[in-house]
Amino acid sequence: MFFVRRPSTDAIDRFLSDSQELPLSYGPIGIVREKPAGHFDEIISVIGHGTIDFERARAALIAWKQFDIGWTELHPSGASIEPGTTIAVLIRHLGFWSLNGGRVIYTVGERDRGTHFGFAYGTLVNHSESGEELFEAFLDPETDAVMYHIRAVSWPQATLARVGQPIVRLLQARFRRHSAAAMERATSLNARAGVKSTRGCCMVALLVLALIAQPGLLSAHSLTGTTPNVARLRQTAEPTQKGNGIIAGVVVNERQEPVAGAVVQAFSVDPTVRPVPSRGTVPPLTRASGSASTDAEGRFRISGLPLGEYRIAASPLFPSGGPAPAQIYGMTLYPSTVDERQAVSVSALASPAAGIQIQLVPVRGVRVSGSVVSPSAGPTAGLAVRLFQRLGGFGTESALAAVGDNGTFEIPRVPPGRYRLTIRQATSRSGMDSGEFATTVFEVHDREADDLSLVLGPGASISGRVVAEPGTSVPTAVGLRVSASPTAEQYSASIPVTARVTAEWSFRMAGLSGSYEFTVSADRAPAVRATRITVDGVQAAAGAEVALTDGAHEVVVFVAPREPPRPTVDRTVSVGALVERFKAEKVLWRQLEIAKAIVEYHDASVLPSLVDWLGHTDRHIRGNVAFIFGGLGDPRGFQIIAEILTDRSDRPEGQGVPTASSDGRYHVARQIAADRYYAAHLLGDLRDPRAIPVLVPLLKDTEVNAIVPWALGEIGDKRAIGPLLEALDDESPTVRVLAIYALETLHATEALPRLISLLNDHRKSNFGAQVSVADAAKAAIATLQ
Repeated sequence: MFFVRRPSTDAIDRFLSDSQELPLSYGPIGIVREKPAGHFDEIISVIGHGTIDFERARAALIAWKQFDIGWTELHPSGASIEPGTTIAVLIRHLGFWSLNGGRVIYTVGERDRGTHFGFAYGTLVNHSESGEELFEAFLDPETDAVMYHIRAVSWPQATLARVGQPIVRLLQARFRRHSAAAMERATSLNARAGVKSTRGCCMVALLVLALIAQPGLLSAHSLTGTTPNVARLRQTAEPTQKGNGIIAGVVVNERQEPVAGAVVQAFSVDPTVRPVPSRGTVPPLTRASGSASTDAEGRFRISGLPLGEYRIAASPLFPSGGPAPAQIYGMTLYPSTVDERQAVSVSALASPAAGIQIQLVPVRGVRVSGSVVSPSAGPTAGLAVRLFQRLGGFGTESALAAVGDNGTFEIPRVPPGRYRLTIRQATSRSGMDSGEFATTVFEVHDREADDLSLVLGPGASISGRVVAEPGTSVPTAVGLRVSASPTAEQYSASIPVTARVTAEWSFRMAGLSGSYEFTVSADRAPAVRATRITVDGVQAAAGAEVALTDGAHEVVVFVAPREPPRPTVDRTVSVGALVERFKAEKVLWRQLEIAKAIVEYHDASVLPSLVDWLGHTDRHIRGNVAFIFGGLGDPRGFQIIAEILTDRSDRPEGQGVPTASSDGRYHVARQIAADRYYAAHLLGDLRDPRAIPVLVPLLKDTEVNAIVPWALGEIGDKRAIGPLLEALDDESPTVRVLAIYALETLHATEALPRLISLLNDHRKSNFGAQVSVADAAKAAIATLQ
């Protein structure tokens, strides 16, 4: 919906109300993971280092801080990220406004733990675009880098969006850059100002990918079969250490006008960090030690750098779709050069006296053209031509042209730099790969690259199995996923190719070529890890690089349960010391872990010191205190948690779920929903059978029923079996899958006939690997029999 002026608050509220019952404008859910050619875009950026920064990034995502970029607003502010939440995005662009409806559709990762967090929202039929966007943060276990990752799939839906598609594409690319900068600001702002950590019960997950820069030295040559849609490479340099150094400044163009949305990166010139060799026309391509994006006034601030000397590089990213801008700039090194031999280093200081100015260097874009043929003599017209470029720690890829009727393609005005060009057959909106593709890496200098010649090929395919290591127990394949991640040698975007494991422990992949590393993850307990892999009968250790040539391959991935996480609470201290730590802890899940440790002491003498906290205004903290009372046998604990579930009274802002700053308003309804959800979770943790009659009616309560089956399973009372069997008729496939999980946890053999009747129910849940009802039922049947 488009407006010539900003819509009023009442108009936005009416739009939201009208959107509640609207359907999604696309299908299937999860399409962003399948990366349909011609419609897929992504960006990855480093926004921090270490577990503290990760938790801040997680808090920022839950607060929708990725939308705090000045020209977008999220409504309602403080919206929950629980699946089913309806939102509206208000966008100001080119002098007018658009209001667009969306709905949170799934989260990724495990609840309240791990190093991977994210969620996705899909467009409603009243959105100007049609598609899905996934926001993730993740912590790299090797480099300790906190990464922010956006993946998006979209088609124009509104007439204005179709007519103005080139402009829309530029705005989408601008949003991704500004969103990455907003997340970095939110993380660093939390670090400086001590912003309260997010509290709330949500599906916590992380995907951590480290980026390194590669040299731009390859001549144009033809390769076939490397998967292009990925933006992550494994880190090869030593992990960057967090420091107190700051480099700030402004980026301007040749007319001394500020440049907004430019990516600015700091590359260490420490002699112990050896740069990748170059020919003098590219920046020092070690991994960026820090990065930032310029604001509307062209200003940037890179913080957290170890004290020392750095080369500073700035560049607008190559447009992610749409035409190139009127003026093209090269990746410019301070003060104003594209030749690293003329660059001047800058000192990162704890208190810099003044900022620097980087003047971007205009460059001449060149024409990139070539041809593509299919050995099967199939048509090539209309195939999407995509370019991937990485600038230090940032990567972007998008379709910029299409193959013509005569098998040729052309991309005008490409800036100098190193690129991967990929041509793929069109994919359907279901994401099923239609077969052949071709790709090549080349470098653009000061002359046209007009001799690219590519040949389509099918790449490699995998028919795989997952096998539990002898002597270990992995009870079910439901929720398992196998991922193949491109190795560092492949200059390409880097989302792993991921396949869901069937209930028969098999998986399939297609369209691969090159070297990969294989990993396994699980959406439900127990967490698993890959231990070794065999490819065509040849065995290798987990994490080894596996080279795949074109053709079919047999792969077996061996798995074992992951080691339990290291304790986050020191249980060697006195119970009194734990109580003090509980009171001082500001992070919800950590406070609950401390509460559980206190309960393990079975010492009710601590309760008088916590009585006043039973009336805490923050229901999340109140619930954690009540958990201690309930766990130590005091009936007040269970009573207070149960009361939170029925409490719909007004409450102050800032409890459990942070409020986004889009409209500056606090929405108590969202806070109440979050408080109730967390209370249901606490009843599961408490494992008190008295909770059964409290929780059972909530199986039909859409605010909390995503957590209720789990809580009933954790309590372990057989009285829950009947209501859970009734929940198998729920309209939501998510509720049906969660009910199946709970029945399996309760060892409910009486559920077998009902589970057998669900073997043809192939609707999928809206979380994790999107397990189908049939697959969940099949796994439960195998366990119960």
